[in-house]
Amino acid sequence: LVGFLFVYQLYIDRKFDDARITYNDFGLMSVTSERSNKDLYRAHLLKARRSFDIIGHSLSRFYDDLAYDLLPAMDIRGVNVRILLLDPDSPWVKHRETEDSSPERTDLSAEIRKATQCYKALGLKNLQLRYYNCTPTLTYQRIDDIIFAGPYFVGIPSGREPALVLRPNYPLAASYQKHFERIWESFSREG
Repeated sequence: LVGFLFVYQLYIDRKFDDARITYNDFGLMSVTSERSNKDLYRAHLLKARRSFDIIGHSLSRFYDDLAYDLLPAMDIRGVNVRILLLDPDSPWVKHRETEDSSPERTDLSAEIRKATQCYKALGLKNLQLRYYNCTPTLTYQRIDDIIFAGPYFVGIPSGREPALVLRPNYPLAASYQKHFERIWESFSREG
C-alpha cells in the first residue's frame, strides 16, 4: 500500500510539474474568475511607469471605477496610455447590444460617445484614444509588464467573464499583443 501511494504521489507530482512548465512556457501567471475586479487592476495601475494599453466596448465602467482617479496620476508619471473603444458608428455596436443581454446596455453607441467625452475631458497629454471597427472579440489590458486578456461571450456582460493574467512576450501573450497592435494600426481611427 505504501509503495502504491508513493508511486501515485510521483505521478501526481509529475502532472503538476507538466502543468507548471506549460504555464511558464506560455507566460500564464494566473486566471481571474471575473474581470470586474477593480482592486486587482488598481494595484497594477498605481505601479505603472511606462505604458497602459486597453481595448473594450465603451470602457465606461473602467472610467467610473478607476480611470478618472488613476489616469491623471499616471499622466504625471509619464505613462503612455492607448485606449481603443468600439467605433460608435460601427455595425458591431448593435450586434454587441443584442449579444450582451445586459439591461443597462440599451444604447451602446451613446455610451461610447459619452465615455469618449469623459476620457478627453481629463486633458491628459499622454493619452491616445481611437475607435476600432472590427469584430469585438476580446478585452485586453497591458499595464507595463502584465497583460489581462479575455474573451467576450454571448449573453454574459464582459465584467463577469474570466481573464488570463499573462507575462508579455511569451507565446500566448504575444498573440494578444499582436491583435491589439493590428487593430490600433489597421482597424481604428481617431476618436
